[in-house]
Amino acid sequence: MIVTTIRIQTTPENRRELMQTFRFLSDPIQSESGCKSCRIYREVDNDGAVIVIQEWDSRNHLDNHLRSDEFAVMIGAMSLLERPETVEFQVLDQLEGSRSVEAIRARNFSKKR
Repeated sequence: MIVTTIRIQTTPENRRELMQTFRFLSDPIQSESGCKSCRIYREVDNDGAVIVIQEWDSRNHLDNHLRSDEFAVMIGAMSLLERPETVEFQVLDQLEGSRSVEAIRARNFSKKR
């Protein structure tokens, strides 16, 4: 599984429009092949931050999404922001994450002996 996170720091005016656009795109994105979920959040202590978390079955499914019309609309909406303070995009690979956990466990276990 592949998880992507997009975090955008916006002004209050931009946030409303961005949230509307992302909500509109959420169902079509979830209908894409390989999409397990697409969720949109706002940070508790930061009204200006919008976070989109998507889960994909594979890197190939994510790559297809990155070439989709829906992703193009998301990028377009972000590029139209009056003053986007920050836009962060991260891809987290469950396999790599699992390997990291295994490496940490192995290291910690070997230290205890």
